[in-house]
Formats: sequence, C-alpha cells, structure tokens
Amino acid sequence: KINFKIKNLEDNYYQLDFSYNQEKHKYFFHNEKLISPINYYTKDWQSFSGKYIKVFFSNPNSTNQETVNILDNFIASILQEFHFSKEKIQKLEKEKIYYYLCDSPEEIEKLTTFNTRGIYILAYDYIVTTYKCHFHEIIHLLTNYKIEKNNLYVNPFLMEGLAVSKGGRGGRAKNIIFNMGFFLNESGFASPKEF
Repeated sequence: KINFKIKNLEDNYYQLDFSYNQEKHKYFFHNEKLISPINYYTKDWQSFSGKYIKVFFSNPNSTNQETVNILDNFIASILQEFHFSKEKIQKLEKEKIYYYLCDSPEEIEKLTTFNTRGIYILAYDYIVTTYKCHFHEIIHLLTNYKIEKNNLYVNPFLMEGLAVSKGGRGGRAKNIIFNMGFFLNESGFASPKEF
C-alpha cells in the first residue's frame, strides 16, 4: 500500500512523506522544485567563500576564513599537480566546491542519511563532513571532476588509494597512512596487483 503526506513548511518549502510497504522516504520541494535534504536543512546556515570553495556551517565557532584559505591552497596545489585545464579551473572558481561543515555524525546523518564523520556526495558534488579540512573527500571530488566521463567502473583501490595518498584518512595525515601502506605491500598482506 502506498501512503503519502504533504507538509507545508516555511517560505514555500514543502515536505513529501512517502511510504510503500516497509519503506519510508522523505522529499523536499522549494517553489515546486525538488531539492536535496542538504539544501533544505542548511538553508539558514552561514558561509565563508574562497577562490574555489564555499564552506557552509551551522555553528559560528566551528570555522573561520583561515580554514577556507587552507582548503583553497590545498585545492590549488591539486589543480596544478593533476594538470587541470584553464577552463576547468575557471569553472571551479565560478561555481565553487560546496563544503558543509557539521558539528557531529548525527548532523551529517540528518542531512544525508549516512552516519559518518565525512562523505563526498557524488549526486550533488557536495562534501559533508565534521572535519574542518577534509582533504580526502576533496580529492574524491577533484578526481571525479578531472575524469568527468568514464566508460568503465573506477577501481576502488585506485580511488581510495589516491584519496588517502593525497588527503590522508579519517583525520590522519597522509604520511602516517603511507607508512602503513608500505608495510601492507612489503609484507604481502595487500598488493595493488590483486586489484
């Protein structure tokens, strides 16, 4: 049996609650257009903008313009290292990377349905994270932006390996992860040849 209910929210926002058997879904609309839950829940958040990134935050004590500058400098170094075209760099300057800085994994779950400390949302090209400088997820976004169209599945070993080697993992700096990766490879526990 299908059930649905429409709730009027403030400022021309609407919520559609939809259920089918045991499945429940929630959809948001603004001015009669479907929007992401991220857009709805962060509509009143403040933001700082940089050259390549726009950081949204609910807690004014969680970030500052200096954090945006650090993220911008990291992005600029990757754009150069990955040999991005002038056109792609100009597009990124214009459209920006949207970076949602949350206070907790629970706040991320509210926005994305994932209980995690940080995630790159491929469908929207958003980064939603509890880390002020989540370089790992920025690498995922920039790798996808660089590849753009791909006729093959991207190897997870390559995608995660690249993100870890350039951006660290789970709050740990890349050098710490490199040492662990070196050990795993040298010991034969894991090898790129297997993938």
